[in-house]
This record gives sequence, structure tokens and C-alpha cells, in this order.
Amino acid sequence: MVSNNEEKNLHSFVSKLERASELSESAEVRALLQDALKEIGVRRNEPADLRHSETVGLKSTSILDIFERQRLENQFKDLYDNAPVGYHSLNSDGFIAQINNIHLEWLGYSKEEVIGKLHATDILASEMRIGFEARFEAIKRTGASGSSESRLLRKDGSEFPVLLSVSAIYNASGQFVSTRTVVWDITEKKKLEEELLKTSEKLFQANTEKNTFIGIASHDLQNPITAVAMSAELLTKTGANLTDIQHKLLKNIRSSTDRMRYIVTNILTINRIERGIVSSDWQSVNLKSLVWDIVNRYLIFANRKHIDIILIIDEKTNWDIWTEPNYLTQAVENLLSNAIKFSEINKTINIELQRREKHVDIIIADEGQGIKEEEMGRVFGKFQKLSARPTGGEISTGLGLSV
Repeated sequence: MVSNNEEKNLHSFVSKLERASELSESAEVRALLQDALKEIGVRRNEPADLRHSETVGLKSTSILDIFERQRLENQFKDLYDNAPVGYHSLNSDGFIAQINNIHLEWLGYSKEEVIGKLHATDILASEMRIGFEARFEAIKRTGASGSSESRLLRKDGSEFPVLLSVSAIYNASGQFVSTRTVVWDITEKKKLEEELLKTSEKLFQANTEKNTFIGIASHDLQNPITAVAMSAELLTKTGANLTDIQHKLLKNIRSSTDRMRYIVTNILTINRIERGIVSSDWQSVNLKSLVWDIVNRYLIFANRKHIDIILIIDEKTNWDIWTEPNYLTQAVENLLSNAIKFSEINKTINIELQRREKHVDIIIADEGQGIKEEEMGRVFGKFQKLSARPTGGEISTGLGLSV
């Protein structure tokens, strides 16, 4: 027989079982509690023996396990229903078997309207229904479909974009049970993409208009600049009675027009590149003659600073090359122009041609300020002006090496 304390504890436990049975929302827990009460076979006023205590011990352990499992299930259900993303599962026939609260909120349905009643195609936008059955069967066979964008249909008939990640669930025998689908509402993402696309189109249009304007303006500037330069040159050669001041003014005019022509040429080149107008007029050119012509054109600028230009060329070498002469000329002119601009007076510039097996090297070396190591990454950027400055007051647009 059990002691009075044991009997008192047993009656207390039975009372708690009865109360728990009345309050429990789980049918499984209620059934187990009622079964435990029957097997114990006691009431508040009935005696109990040790066998009853042992039975209570076994049943109490089972009940505690059920309570713990129920607690974990409730936690999982709370996480599932209140997750920031949508979840739903489809049974083998494609009907919705489970769905969480946020997904219901997006669709505008209640749980009672959806579970077991709506087919997956009922919540898909019309164009997304095409080929659904084939995709669904593939998921059941392979287990997953990865992530893909789609459009869902709300109860009110409106649509919204989503990202779906679908996988399959199988039982221990390997038979398909249901799908497990994670749903992300990407409405805001799509809005941002549309805004970015519109902004990009506007910028492209503005850039096109800008390039067109620059192209027209720069081209139209060439003729008056050339006319001013030729007039100044003609006055210099024929004006025997000009005063020293007038000669100085003409010299300034020629210098200014040379600078303007240089700027306009570079702007036009940049403009053509940005518009995708790239010349492909490749032809056979004698490199020695091409470089000599460039040097002769730039001697006037070098002489102003008493700079010597020395051309180092192997006379026995064949200097015929295949190139795009306009671009090559502009590249050499920009490099030589920079060498003159950034050299002090009474310096030397060496230009050396070296023939390789499949190409030629054009080396232009001056005795100027050089480029700081930390600025090397900016050398070929448009409108980049580095710490080094022209030594004779020459203009520098920062476009030459970019071209």
C-alpha cells in the first residue's frame, strides 16, 4: 500500500490530469490524458496502491513528451505563420495543402477558402499557368526546380511579381508527399528595376543629344578657327611694315588657334568614340614618313622652348606597317605634344622607332617632370589633370591620353 503522502500526491496529480484534459486544445493530448485516467482506475476518494503509482509514472512520462512535442510544434507553427516570406505546400494533385498567414495576406484569402479548395493554377497569373502541369510533374520526379520569377493572382484579380523556390518532400518509401514552396514578394524590387530602366533610358537619350550637339558644335568651329589661323599666317608673311607689337599679337593669334584646333580635334575624337563611330580605314603606311611629318609640324612648338627633338630610326629597316593612320597620327601627336608641354626650356625629346617581329614600338622619352606613381591609374581618364603642369603656360584639357 502507499503512504498517505503518496496517496495525497497521486490524487493531486489525477486532479491536474483531469483539469489538463478539460483545457487542452489538442485532441491527441486529451485522448492520452483520458486514457491515463482510465488506466490508473482511481478517483479522488478511492485508495491507490503501488501499481497505480507505477502506472501514473509511466503515463506522466508519455504526457510530458506529448506536451514538449506540442510546445515545439506550436513554436514551429508560429514561425511558419508569421515568417516575413510566404510558404505554401501542394499535395500530389496540385491543391494547396498548407499556407502561412503572410501568403494569405498577399493573396487576400482566408485559410478556409484556400486549403484543399484552391489549385495552384488558381493563384497563378494566366500566362504563368501555361506548362504548369509539366513543371509540377518534373518537380515531383526530380525533387526541386530551383528559383524562378513568376506572377501570382490575388482574390481581387490583381497580380503581383514573386520569386519562387520549390522543392519536393518524400516519405520514407521515397513516395512524393507534397511540395514545399518559399515565396518572396518582389514588387518593390520590380518597381526599382523599372525606375532604373527609365532613368537609364533618359540618361542615354540625354547623352545622345549631348554627343550630337558636341559633334555639330566642334565640327562647325573648325572652319572659323582655320580661317583665323590662315589669316594670321598670311599677315605674318606679307606684313613687312608691321610693328613689333603687331607681330607679337599675330604670334599670339597663331598660338591660340593652334590650341583651339587641338582641343576641337580631341573633343571630336572623344565624341566619335562615345557614339560608336570608329574608323576602320586600315592601310599600309610608312611609319618613318608618318613620324617625320608629325615632328615637322611640332617643331614650331618645340623651338619656342628651345627643345631639341631627336629622331632615332634605323635607316636600313623597312618601316612599312599596316595601321589606321588617323588614330596612329593622333596618338603620336598627343604624346609628343605632352612631351613638349611638360618639358622645361633647353631640354631634349628622343623619339625612337623599334621594329619587332609582329609589331613596332614608338618610344617618346622626354626630360620632363614625369608622373607620380600614385597618379598612374588616372593617366588615361577623360579630363584628368595631374599634379604636373605645363611649363610654358600651355593649355591642358586632360583629353589627349584618353583619346
